[in-house]
Amino acid sequence: EHYRPRPDGQIVAVYWESWMDVPASDAPADLDAMRLMAIPAEVDIVYLHTALPQCTYSSLDDDIQTTVGILWPGPVSLLKAAIDRFRVSHPRTNIMLVVMQLGPGYSWLPEPYDPTGFGGQSEAHMAALRQLVDDLGLDGVDVDYELMSQVNDLEHHCWTDADGIRRCYTDAELVEVIKRFRRWFPRPHYLLSWAGVHVGCYGEPPFQRSAPAGGGWNGGKPGGKRE
Repeated sequence: EHYRPRPDGQIVAVYWESWMDVPASDAPADLDAMRLMAIPAEVDIVYLHTALPQCTYSSLDDDIQTTVGILWPGPVSLLKAAIDRFRVSHPRTNIMLVVMQLGPGYSWLPEPYDPTGFGGQSEAHMAALRQLVDDLGLDGVDVDYELMSQVNDLEHHCWTDADGIRRCYTDAELVEVIKRFRRWFPRPHYLLSWAGVHVGCYGEPPFQRSAPAGGGWNGGKPGGKRE
């Protein structure tokens, strides 16, 4: 009853606040009572929030809040049971793991190149994220690289260089992060999306005088790209 037709090519995605939706047990009745199960079957993507870049997950017996960062107070096996149950009634909906740079208490760590976040992410961390996605039977990863320097000088933001090319302080790390995730989550087996906070090409022809496109809640801010 909540579904509305949408233009071709447009997807509908929702964030699942899993920490507020933990079932009492893995009994079918308890799983069916979750808010997760009330998501309309027509939704294209459900995002599981939120894993940290420096994931150390090893098995379904993990304390997932410690090794992954997902605020799920129950065992990982219960989370998997919920996802498996959801699949039965939502066969066309993809479930993607959100990876975001956060600090203690789920505080935002906005600084690029942070050695405790994406800046210190290793191959071992990526292997752990891949194992988690596979163990839970997820469809891919959403890279929430929502970073912007808190240093108030132009070199830490975006500028136009002497050749008229638009540059941003985050360029090198953002490109490396996306390439790293695609290497560990390759096509066609995994979906990969990116959530960003700005588009550095504004100010560069042919977009020099372009206004942000879009509306609604995001006020014209660009959304992520899904591949």
